[in-house]
Amino acid sequence: MKEYFYPIKTNLPRLEVIVSGDGAAVDLTDATGVIFLHKPRFTGSVGIISGQFANKGSGAIYVDLTGTIFADDVGPRWGRFIVYFQNGGRRSYPDWGYINVDIISGLV
Repeated sequence: MKEYFYPIKTNLPRLEVIVSGDGAAVDLTDATGVIFLHKPRFTGSVGIISGQFANKGSGAIYVDLTGTIFADDVGPRWGRFIVYFQNGGRRSYPDWGYINVDIISGLV
């Protein structure tokens, strides 16, 4: 299982990724929405954050992390983006494995 690691300071503005398949950016022109699912790595329930498209043509998506989304939830998490399409389909990115997100408080 391949994993991506992103150390994130609490209240960081955004987590942005380029959706890729076979090493090339995925064209998300037909996409209608995106969410980010996240869960503490060892215990806890799944949370959902509404995502955005930074650039559909180049496959850039992001989730805003402003405010106190993770303020009381410091530690390792797993996450993945779910993208919804006009034809009713959906895909998760990464489509195998998870994004490793480590929420760190007080990082300078």
